Amino acid sequence: MSENARKSKQFFEDGVALYRSRKLRKAVHCFDEAIRFNPEFAQAYNNRGSALSSLGKKKDAIVDFDHAIKIDPNYAAAYNNRGNVKSAMGHKKDAIEDFDHAIRIGPNYAVAYNNRGNVKSAMGQKEAAIADYDEAVKLDANYAAAYHNRGSAKSAIGKKEEAVKDFDHALRLEPKLSKAYNSRGSAKDTLGQKEEAIADYDEAIRLDSKFSVAYYNRANAKYDLGQKEEAITDFDLALKLDPSAAQVYNNRANVKADLSRMEEAISDYNEAIKREPEYAAAYYNRANAKVSLGRRKDAIADYSESIRLDPDFIQAYYNRANSRSESGDKEGALEDYTAAINVYPNYAAAYNNRGNVLVALDRNEEATVDYDEAIRLNPNYSEAYHNRGNAKTYMGMLDEATVDYQTFIRLAKLSGLKELIDFAEKDRKFIEDYEKSKSGGEPAPEAPPSLPSKPEQAPALPTTPYKDTVSEAILFLDMAGSTEIMNTYGGYHFFQLFNKLEDMFIDVATKENCLYRKGLGDGFMSVFKENAEAIRTSIEIMRAVKEYNKTADEQTTIDIRIGIDYGETNVRHDGDRLGIPVSAAARIESLQAGNFSQLQINKDELPVKGRIFITYIAYSAIKDNPDIKCSEVGWAELKGIEGVRYDIFLVDWENSA
Repeated sequence: MSENARKSKQFFEDGVALYRSRKLRKAVHCFDEAIRFNPEFAQAYNNRGSALSSLGKKKDAIVDFDHAIKIDPNYAAAYNNRGNVKSAMGHKKDAIEDFDHAIRIGPNYAVAYNNRGNVKSAMGQKEAAIADYDEAVKLDANYAAAYHNRGSAKSAIGKKEEAVKDFDHALRLEPKLSKAYNSRGSAKDTLGQKEEAIADYDEAIRLDSKFSVAYYNRANAKYDLGQKEEAITDFDLALKLDPSAAQVYNNRANVKADLSRMEEAISDYNEAIKREPEYAAAYYNRANAKVSLGRRKDAIADYSESIRLDPDFIQAYYNRANSRSESGDKEGALEDYTAAINVYPNYAAAYNNRGNVLVALDRNEEATVDYDEAIRLNPNYSEAYHNRGNAKTYMGMLDEATVDYQTFIRLAKLSGLKELIDFAEKDRKFIEDYEKSKSGGEPAPEAPPSLPSKPEQAPALPTTPYKDTVSEAILFLDMAGSTEIMNTYGGYHFFQLFNKLEDMFIDVATKENCLYRKGLGDGFMSVFKENAEAIRTSIEIMRAVKEYNKTADEQTTIDIRIGIDYGETNVRHDGDRLGIPVSAAARIESLQAGNFSQLQINKDELPVKGRIFITYIAYSAIKDNPDIKCSEVGWAELKGIEGVRYDIFLVDWENSA
């Protein structure tokens, strides 16, 4: 070995030791010297690039990795390291190309698979990321970080139980991996295992006392358990460690608002907005606090800003409508309720409250239509029955109004809510007075006051994890040709068919543990914990309809279409669901050939009825189930969810077991 080679080797080894002890500048100096004595020392360029990257000098690091690769085109580690730096700089696609190259050179390079998975996960390609993590742990069964990362990706697509198993595995391999405790806590939190989640956050904090995210997550879990003061203490600690975290201010403010400390809450929302000026939820939440203080004008301004930032913010439209109505701006309130309904057509409370505004404007017939729709969406909507009774009273339809009041009295009693039960006495008094007026010649009684939806305001919005957010399978079923049936044979005929379909659906869905179901006029939305339950329900209802149609004539034949997606939904106080999976399931149910950006089958082979469409996330949960047969249809962007690719699969329900 030449003297220069010997010196280069020594400086390189010293640099490696300094790098491992995190003395990065001294390490860079040693690698400089190693390169000076041996300008073709590829490893020295690679290691200097890693040290420079750790010092924040990303561009200089890439120059070094480029040089290392130029010297040794088969240097897999240099491609891997360059990929990491490119990813950190936001060049995700270029990073994936580097990881691809590293894997081609070293097919057993577990680290490159893990890192490529990290980039894919950051790009929202969770399933592809999981495939890379699978390969990483297959190549290295002791790769704790890969198990953790796979768990995080699974958690993000709603596979919380599987995620917990991966976090468990990571912790068995590396018991001091604080981030795995935090991640497992988050998954358990979403599964409703709050106490276990807090125990995990405790351990994460014990291992890393400066883990601000763990304090934040523990605060959210404590709030969910009603431990409000303890939650504020944890939010305080999180902010002490990271004063720039807007979402921590937002959530601390929500707790303070819940404790009726409104001025303090507003101060926190101010801080959240100061740090993140386009934080729509913080404007919305601050507006709610201002409403509680009677500052409706200021609240309306905040709702308006939240809507400007997020034009589909249905809760903001709804709450601004309530404030406008209370402030006397009935026309403005009508516009906002209508906007909320346009974004979310199944928003029963918006129909009810819009009906109340229409009654106040003496537009009682229009109001009745809104109450009808609210009741169709939620047949147990007690307030809507009462309010429809009022509208009918104002129109002189007192006998029909009495029927609605009686329904309200019955539902109020079933609810067990003292406020509704007490209010029902007003309706009972109206009915008594009306009966007296019919028999004794006394004037007809005046209608009782209208009832707004409860709660009057949509709730404050936390930053994830949402208080009432769960991962579920959403199934939309549509009765095909319903409009044509109504127009051709009339409403009575249609509802006879619909009731028959409803009976079949309830029978099947109940057996598969349906969590929630609601009618949609010409179909149903239903919720299941698992994709397999939703898909089995779809298969069985298709078969039940086929069997029914064997003895039906042309007028009584039923045709249906079904769409299924899986993901995180926000559970409303009445059990209804909001969220992307709800919108996606409704959209894919009605997809036609022209809606697809790319089809894997001939468009003439695409069934228009008697079909079950599912998204890739739903498909991935059952793809290994030999009893359920599926085929790929193609991919599409869905209306209202533009920019997101949805791969669609067709369930072969006739040939599934």
